[in-house]
Amino acid sequence: MDLSGYADRRGSAEFNQQLSEQRVQAVRDFLIQQGVQGDRLTASAYGASAPLSQNESLEGDFFDRRVTLRLQSPDAALAANNQQ
Repeated sequence: MDLSGYADRRGSAEFNQQLSEQRVQAVRDFLIQQGVQGDRLTASAYGASAPLSQNESLEGDFFDRRVTLRLQSPDAALAANNQQ
């Protein structure tokens, strides 16, 4: 499972990067507490670099504060690693 953490555009780039790192780590920790094996998780943080909308708004900022999860089959992960 690939986890990606994001922040909204308010605040400095450094703050948003740290915030997205904390956010994705919290989700990773929760999944491990629920029984997911840590070696089956990868986590990346992107700060405010990928907003969902180009327009800044209260609603847009809300949805930019997120962690996305992408499920990947073990076979697909193995194939991706072999191509690198």
